[in-house]
Amino acid sequence: MSGLIGEKIPQFVLKDEDGNDFSSDDLLGKYTVIYFYPKANTPGCTLEGLDFSFLIDEFGGNVIGISPDSCNAISKFKSSKGLSVKLLSDPDKKIASAFGVVEDGKLIRSTFIIDKDGRIREEWRKVKVTNHAKEVLEKYKRIIAQDR
Repeated sequence: MSGLIGEKIPQFVLKDEDGNDFSSDDLLGKYTVIYFYPKANTPGCTLEGLDFSFLIDEFGGNVIGISPDSCNAISKFKSSKGLSVKLLSDPDKKIASAFGVVEDGKLIRSTFIIDKDGRIREEWRKVKVTNHAKEVLEKYKRIIAQDR
């Protein structure tokens, strides 16, 4: 599935890095970036998490990374790398599949901007990490300015 711009995000409840439930309903009322990454503690995923964490304040704190890693793995990843983004565990890739970012059983690095009504406003698939967070931030700011 591709071309989700304008669609409502799939409903979900996933566990965060602390083992607490996080629901798609928690996103309503704010603009949020959701990025899917394949595996904690790998070079690309670490760089992506650090880049989004570095810009977290400019995103209003609303950046969420989702991977198939366990809650324990994402908790260790977040603390060992000093990440400030929220991380969610999608062990069966059910939510990643609902977003259409699983190909041949593999999670494809992808990013989505979600508006305050829970609609997808922008998407990037097969992301290259270098400068990606800055590119997302520029589009994020444009979408918010456009909606005012």
